[in-house]
Amino acid sequence: MSDRAQILRRTPLWYHRGAERAIDRPAHLRAASGLTRWGDQLVVVQDDALFLALLDPATGRCDDVPLPSADGVRTFDTARGNKSAKPDLESVVACDGEILAFGSGSSPQRERILRWSGGEPRWWPAPGLYALLRETRNFAGSELNVEGAAVWRDHLWLFNRGNGAPTVQTPAIDAVACMPLTAVRQWLAGGPPPALTEVWPMDLGVLDGVRLTFTDADADADGLVCLAAAEASPNAIDDGAVMGSAIARWRPTGAVWARLWDGDAPARDKAEGIALDPTRPGHAWVVVDPDDPDRPAELLDVALPM
Repeated sequence: MSDRAQILRRTPLWYHRGAERAIDRPAHLRAASGLTRWGDQLVVVQDDALFLALLDPATGRCDDVPLPSADGVRTFDTARGNKSAKPDLESVVACDGEILAFGSGSSPQRERILRWSGGEPRWWPAPGLYALLRETRNFAGSELNVEGAAVWRDHLWLFNRGNGAPTVQTPAIDAVACMPLTAVRQWLAGGPPPALTEVWPMDLGVLDGVRLTFTDADADADGLVCLAAAEASPNAIDDGAVMGSAIARWRPTGAVWARLWDGDAPARDKAEGIALDPTRPGHAWVVVDPDDPDRPAELLDVALPM
């Protein structure tokens, strides 16, 4: 892996309004699990906190949108004993003027989609869609874990992260799948779940002996750009040691990965979200998750070799 994706700048992500106990908001983004463009802003979702983050990449200002919570609890972790209750938002995409944030589908609690178009956010239960994805074995593999989403060529593209625990019958699979936006629109209007029209299982290779697995994606006129991390996690629920991350242009026949570098050394960050910068060709915004609720997630300005 000779190409480098070079980190130019890091920005810790602190909420402009600071912490507020009344709505269970910490002072910083505890995790950053997905990223997309929204006009001149970036939208960040978190897998362990019920807040959208609206980020100005030019200034680093980070505003928050609290998500609906029946009991007022909006942060989830092992110390609180409520990790299993989190909706696990792992990917986000802008589609037809609306933000769609997808739960990973790795448990029944995580089979929801967050919909937001600037007003009050709302949850969209999606067990039918996740059942379809899980039953598509060459997409879901041993454990479904939807970690990336992008819109390209009138299709919604989803990326399964192959970090599930393999079984004797079924391996963990990284895969790309797409469904027509016309079918997605009908589903969001109350119709049946959209069917997958194409599925591509993929072997992403390794970093320092650990498999790369998809964590996010974005698209431009030239195609899909994918993000992956090498994390030695035992399954789709628990974290593991991170060796680093990489970025690639996706092709059905495979991808050539460029490792993320920080200065003169490979970065050890767990990169979880990517948004290409349309104002600067060859650059992308990437968010990284420290897997530590006491440390802020970071926004990276990255120069791409592709």
